[in-house]
Formats: sequence, C-alpha cells, structure tokens
Amino acid sequence: STDPEERAAAASVLAAVARNNPSGQEAVANKGGLVWLTKQLREEKHAVALVKTISAVSAVVQHHGGAVQSFHALGGTAALAALLRSDPNC
Repeated sequence: STDPEERAAAASVLAAVARNNPSGQEAVANKGGLVWLTKQLREEKHAVALVKTISAVSAVVQHHGGAVQSFHALGGTAALAALLRSDPNC
C-alpha cells in the first residue's frame, strides 16, 4: 500500500495475531507475513508504521526459533541493526 496508515494497521494486525499465540506466530511466519515485515523494516519511512512493524516482528519471533532463523535468513537482523544505527531524525 502507498498509505502509511494502512501499512501501520496491517502490521498491527500481524502483531495481534502473533502475540503470545504460537499458532498465530507460525501462520505469520510461514504465510508470507515475516517476508513482508522484513521488507517493511528495510523500506518503511513513516515512523508510526515502522514502530508497528518492529512490534509485529517482535511478536512473531518471540520464543519461536524457526521464525528467528527465517528472520535472520531474510536479512531482518541486518535491517534492524541498520535502523538502530540510523539517524533518528530521518
């Protein structure tokens, strides 16, 4: 979507599905949600949508070794590290 509010809402839904819900984590991780979230980490410029994306990633990978491995393999760890190194005023 070109609308950052829609992207933020989508990330919020994925976070809600995955948070403290192993079957939800599995679904998001294996049905393309983790791929989309990782892409958003690299590309998102809207602060609220980015925060929602980080929250969703956290919910998906928490205590889920397979999702952690997938996130790393997708370049998510590097994308998150790059965000942490970036200028907070961008």
